[in-house]
Amino acid sequence: MKNFSLFLLFALFVCQDSFATIPELAINQKEINRFIEILKQIKKNYVYKIDDEKIFNDGLKGILNKLDAHSNYYTKSEYLEIINKTKGEYGGIGIEIAIIDGNLQITRVIESSPAFDAELRVGDVIVELDEQKINGMNISDIKNIIYGDVNTSIKIKIFRGEIKKNLEFDIQRKALKIDSIESKFLENNIFYLKINYFSDSTYDDLASLFKNNEAGVNGIILDLRDNGGGVLEQAIKISDAFLEKGEIVSIQYKEKEDFKKYNASGSNIVSNAIPMILLINNFSASASEIVAGALKDNKRATLIGNKTFGKGSIQNIFPLKDNDAIKLTVALFYRPNGSIIQNNGVEPDIEIDNGILTKRIDNEIKSEVELENSISKPSIIVDNNDDFVKKDIDDLQLYVANQLINFNINSKTKK
Repeated sequence: MKNFSLFLLFALFVCQDSFATIPELAINQKEINRFIEILKQIKKNYVYKIDDEKIFNDGLKGILNKLDAHSNYYTKSEYLEIINKTKGEYGGIGIEIAIIDGNLQITRVIESSPAFDAELRVGDVIVELDEQKINGMNISDIKNIIYGDVNTSIKIKIFRGEIKKNLEFDIQRKALKIDSIESKFLENNIFYLKINYFSDSTYDDLASLFKNNEAGVNGIILDLRDNGGGVLEQAIKISDAFLEKGEIVSIQYKEKEDFKKYNASGSNIVSNAIPMILLINNFSASASEIVAGALKDNKRATLIGNKTFGKGSIQNIFPLKDNDAIKLTVALFYRPNGSIIQNNGVEPDIEIDNGILTKRIDNEIKSEVELENSISKPSIIVDNNDDFVKKDIDDLQLYVANQLINFNINSKTKK
């Protein structure tokens, strides 16, 4: 314990000396002494023996977590997980999670993953992991439990709201590779693209898909539902791929003069003559909201679904000397129309919630010209009394998108 305390004192005083010449970075010596005193009391008097590394890690997590919901400290293993994920590969059961309204919810289930095969669903609330209650745990601790060695199992208890019942699953982990983009052609050569996560390769994957397929594309449905974000630069490049001109996003950093505006480069890989629909929902967040805001405000796409999550902040990861890292919120971003996304999200043009059309389209906008090559919004196919709303359709949002884009194509053909 003595060696530990001496080490801590040395480390803190070295930090203080290093920052002494930079006034805004100076650390209050009184607060350092208070921190050391508390740490000594914990080491000396706490009923259980405390591991030095754990108390440091937990302390650092506490400091970062208290700043905001997204800042965090990552141990070596956690940081490695993040690196692997941005490359598009990681180990686990195939779910993404977020704390929503105080509950730990599944926000995405990756197709063909162990979680998918076990029939876990988006919206399921996780109650226990390996018979541990998750109350009081932060996201990083929870992920540490979920991720593990390949071919090992994890017990998950969830609450499923639609049946108001707890369900238990025993799921085996396996090595997973995330496909950044899934694609397929729908009827009438409508190119359906689902971006699962903005990884380092997303733009290149998109460019490759259009290089091989653009000639026959009559319309595009871009699906960002359940996409929780990813690499900021990729969101900007994806927006640029669909825009001939216009602003994409503005970013305000800590200092007022540190303000960046990103505009379309004019080197779009997709012709703006191709009509486009964008699917969003409550779990479309961060980088997804940059794309949604850019395509909506530039009148490039019609948005269908639910209002997005409203995470309009940017986090940077700063690697540390021991291969651990910290994540800090460094900026907020703004849509081209000047509105802030943080806590506001992006509203769809056509709102569909739980299979029910909940908001009529603005009937004043009737022509494609007004949307500059986006899709016109004819009210005749989105009436709450229309037969298709009552049909047994697995994905009503995609169904409406497909109907709307085909209506637009057929209208062009008749002209």
